[in-house]
Amino acid sequence: MPAVCKNPDYEAELGVVIGRRASRVSKDDALDFVRGYVVANDVSARDLQFSDGQWVRGKSLDTFLPVGDLVPTSEVPDPQALPIRAILNGETMQDSNTSNQIFGVADVISFVSQAITLEPGDLIITGTPAGVGAFRKPPVWLQPGDEITIEIDGQPAASPASASAGSDRDQPVAEGEHLDLLVGARPQRERAGVLLGPHLDSLCCVPELKHDAVGRPVEL
Repeated sequence: MPAVCKNPDYEAELGVVIGRRASRVSKDDALDFVRGYVVANDVSARDLQFSDGQWVRGKSLDTFLPVGDLVPTSEVPDPQALPIRAILNGETMQDSNTSNQIFGVADVISFVSQAITLEPGDLIITGTPAGVGAFRKPPVWLQPGDEITIEIDGQPAASPASASAGSDRDQPVAEGEHLDLLVGARPQRERAGVLLGPHLDSLCCVPELKHDAVGRPVEL
């Protein structure tokens, strides 16, 4: 973890990779613009995020936002039916399903594209369920040597080390297969850049999973 971060936290998230240019698309058409999906850990420096008054620095430090391998849309028939978990040192900290999203993948793509043209390779991360470390009592922060795994059933897992240890696998991921990796290694940003493109790193502009974008419950 970068030394400037004193309170690193995990966020299990589904990442959506755009496959072709999308501008002002409708919700009904939005999924036609998706190339595939990735498992993402939206690692967050909570001390910087909350003290700065806005989230850019707290969400954008070196080594943050590791992602798993791209899973094509043909292997994910319904992005709103995916169990999602964060497991820290063997303990399940987050356990939800994308069916609980207030705003689904199609809603988010349509919403963003009304104001921002999405380009092929852009990555949208879609928010996190309850259970993040910041809002536990007492808070739980990631420590050197911790093992954090983000699982979405049927897709590769992600951890803060996953990008640096990223494989060149070309075989589909079997249901229930996960990659367990350790906190602390530097992600291979060049590989992520090739996959995800430089236009947007991530967008957390729409709350979902019946919690806000940092896992606090919201009133429905």
